[in-house]
Amino acid sequence: MITPPEDISEKIKSIGNKFNHEVVKEIYKIYIPLLRKINNDHIHVKKDISYGESDRNILDIHYCKDTNKKNMPAVIYLHGGGFTGGNKNALPDEPELIHGNIANYFVNNGFIGINATYRLAPEHKYPSGAEDVSKIIKFLIENSKKFGISKDKIFLFGQSAGASHVASYLFNNSPTIPESGNLAGCILFSGAYDLNLVNSNTIENYYGKNRNLYSEMSSINFIKKKCCPLYIFTSEFDPPVFKEQGKNFYEKLKNEGHKVNHKIIPGHNHISQVIHLNTDDRSVGPYLIEFMKNIIAN
Repeated sequence: MITPPEDISEKIKSIGNKFNHEVVKEIYKIYIPLLRKINNDHIHVKKDISYGESDRNILDIHYCKDTNKKNMPAVIYLHGGGFTGGNKNALPDEPELIHGNIANYFVNNGFIGINATYRLAPEHKYPSGAEDVSKIIKFLIENSKKFGISKDKIFLFGQSAGASHVASYLFNNSPTIPESGNLAGCILFSGAYDLNLVNSNTIENYYGKNRNLYSEMSSINFIKKKCCPLYIFTSEFDPPVFKEQGKNFYEKLKNEGHKVNHKIIPGHNHISQVIHLNTDDRSVGPYLIEFMKNIIAN
């Protein structure tokens, strides 16, 4: 199945490109029953591992119980949440479900899956998210043998605010963010890469109210840096600003000579684009796996 089932597709289509808390609840209502049916007994999760000083600097590592393999490729997922919310487990009482489904999907396809949480606005401003991404990478590389991770096969995957943080980690003008390195590839879902295109006041919680500074915080303005291969996604029913962000970012990256792909996910919106992973819906998952396995093979 390469699109959502017909009944789900109709529900998502009826929501359209709206994005608010009610839409999040509606998508959760659709997918939680499906995710609860999935047997995850073969997966073990090491929970709440600290990678930094903040109580938000924690991550979960998902493994296949039966594997004794070392030097496994790993995918780190950074959640969304409008810079002020979100968690590695959207439902703490059922961590295998929302966001846990993403890590489990990668485990089921031969990877170690990692879900990480980062510091939030308004207490923590730009570039705290990118700094936390850097801490995660450093921590996992330093502990790669302990966790069975190949430090040359680490992938970053960010969604919404998480994608913005990943992009800021890769492309920035900040002296507090170390150079990105040791990354095999990056996947970006519906992030904000050009802050001047965002009219919503919600980004002010993280980037501040002085919009004259937004160009200096926009990843799209610093993409001449060398970088790993990237895959940029948006959804058919994303709010238009995310589609514009993704298209513009892709085109500028491509023009600068980066290895980059771009895809619009059919039948999905800003939330369902990741919540459907590890269900029978194959709208996007196979593209992620193919992208990463091709990098590993080459």
